[in-house]
Amino acid sequence: MLLPEPVTATNGRLIFDFYFFAIAATALRYDARATLAAGFLACLQYALVVAVADARYDLFAASPLSGPYGMFDWPTQISRLIMLAAMTVLGSAIVYRSRELRRLSRSDRLTGLPNRTYLEERLAAEFARARRYDEPISLAILDIDHFKRFNDTWRHAAGDVVLRAVGQWLRESIRESDVAVRYGGEEFVLLWPGMDSSAAMDRAEALRR
Repeated sequence: MLLPEPVTATNGRLIFDFYFFAIAATALRYDARATLAAGFLACLQYALVVAVADARYDLFAASPLSGPYGMFDWPTQISRLIMLAAMTVLGSAIVYRSRELRRLSRSDRLTGLPNRTYLEERLAAEFARARRYDEPISLAILDIDHFKRFNDTWRHAAGDVVLRAVGQWLRESIRESDVAVRYGGEEFVLLWPGMDSSAAMDRAEALRR
């Protein structure tokens, strides 16, 4: 495009709008790093197009090269680069915020453990993985004994302290590949990928003690 009409490459709306589309499409992956990389490459490529066109042609000359897009001017090109950079930052911020909101929606605020929504998503993935690789998987449901009586005696603020302590203890007692979830109330769920029922029973009994 630079050879027949270089100003088309620098002033054409279609080319510039394509960069916006590419950055927005990358943001749909919900990966802020990918969005930043796409935005950086878009800015770099557009800047190179303008630089090559300016180096090889006299873009300011009043000639048919200006075509239907008007004459070349640097303020317009600089403003376009600024808009591409702003779109990159904005897209990355939206992706980061969306991921944070999704994380909060799948996390229990009191204990910091994942919640039931996360467990349902993770179970489907782990069961599919266990079937695919023919590996065992175990799940344990834990319950704090007499928790209602404790709450009635010491009030809910004290009960919250207990729940946070149990959540922290479970988090420190599992492997990196395991999952500890607050299922609801005083109930917790432990998911042990790759662990057979015998080992899971021993582990559950050790945790109970």
